Amino acid sequence: MVRRVTFQQAISLLLICSLGSLVSDSVFASAIFEATVPVESQSANERSRAARAGMRTVLLRIAGSQDVLASPVIRDGVGQARRYIEQYRYTTLDEADEVNEGPQQAIVISFTQSLLTELLQDAQVPYWPLNRPTVLVWLVEDSADGRNLVNDPESPLLSSIFDVAKQRGLGLKLPLLDLDDQLALSGDQVWDLDEAALFAASERYAASTLLIGRYSQTSGGDWFTSWQFFHRGESQFTDMRSDDPEQIAAIAINPLADYLAQRYSVLAGDTHASGIVIRVDGIGGFEHYRGILNYLDKVVLIEDHEILHVKQDALYISLQINGEIEQLRNALSLDRRLMSDDFSEAESIPQWALSSLGTFENPLRYRWGVN
Repeated sequence: MVRRVTFQQAISLLLICSLGSLVSDSVFASAIFEATVPVESQSANERSRAARAGMRTVLLRIAGSQDVLASPVIRDGVGQARRYIEQYRYTTLDEADEVNEGPQQAIVISFTQSLLTELLQDAQVPYWPLNRPTVLVWLVEDSADGRNLVNDPESPLLSSIFDVAKQRGLGLKLPLLDLDDQLALSGDQVWDLDEAALFAASERYAASTLLIGRYSQTSGGDWFTSWQFFHRGESQFTDMRSDDPEQIAAIAINPLADYLAQRYSVLAGDTHASGIVIRVDGIGGFEHYRGILNYLDKVVLIEDHEILHVKQDALYISLQINGEIEQLRNALSLDRRLMSDDFSEAESIPQWALSSLGTFENPLRYRWGVN
């Protein structure tokens, strides 16, 4: 029979262990719920138009799919966009100059996270939690000087890629291209898609997702590009020829954003009724205990959690989740706080005698990691 322990009992059991350290999570919610929209003036009508445009951008970003804008409930919400605004300010466009005949200013709008989340829940539209994979971008240019790695975020192609990634709510990271990178990986290896070398060179950046870009540019200004991303053993390839860096950026980023959103999105209200049981090993003290509970509180997929049992340095925890067990495993794999532990006490038990995965007798196995 499963024995539930109180918070006080768990404290007394865990305080006998040595204490560990905790690291707080990094969240970029403010950027996710913010949109910058060019405007012709600071009039109320122009502000309303910009609010609708900005809200569509933010909804696409947090839902991860264009399908969100087809919902009648979402369309009604966008029609009342001003009620979802938390704050706004005006700014001068960086590109604005005396020659520019377009808008010289923009409005920066921050939308209220809780209200937009409620709107998505009312519309029964899946949304993409803010705990998202970091994408490491390896980019190589084939030119008369050879094949050289590029990491200048101000270069036309990378600048456009960062802009599109921001619109889709993806965090990008560029390699340092320092001596360690130069020794580990060459431009030729990236061009040849040497996966072993790419994965080895990427380990230091602790990124779960790689985006590999290869390009050359003609004298006429056309870019010939190809893109391949890798995530958790899966991969997808696209290519494009264009003289427009924004088009190239879209073909590089959008398939990746669509893939990740489809994999990690959750539907509010779709709670797993019976609960999923996980076992977390490596509990080093009360700080670890609190760290685990604080971490689980931040996983959007998890509705509620309850300590079921304490066994030496392990916790058995029941989770009520929005979705299925595979979605939970995907969500917990995004960082290194709960690391999957392949060892199972059930390995010696015949397959026919095993309890269902995610039960107290056969829990999902994790080890608490502080990074």
